[in-house]
Amino acid sequence: MVKQQCGYFPYYGHLSRHDIKRQKGRCNAYNLIFRDADVIELDHIIPRSLGGLDISANWQLLHRHYHHTKSAAEQNSVRTRGV
Repeated sequence: MVKQQCGYFPYYGHLSRHDIKRQKGRCNAYNLIFRDADVIELDHIIPRSLGGLDISANWQLLHRHYHHTKSAAEQNSVRTRGV
């Protein structure tokens, strides 16, 4: 479990403690607390395909299922707009 109150955050693959702590251990989509068994993915708030930068200010952590939903919607939007 992510123990926010103690300032302890386990290592989640390529994600750093700073990324998780910045969001107070919560998914930006649903405000749910990340649990040990959750699959967490790094998302670009403004997609790189739309000019978003690959910097921490443009990153957010999301549960995998929401990240896939968001990415699919963004790709559909790009195709519709012809970007």
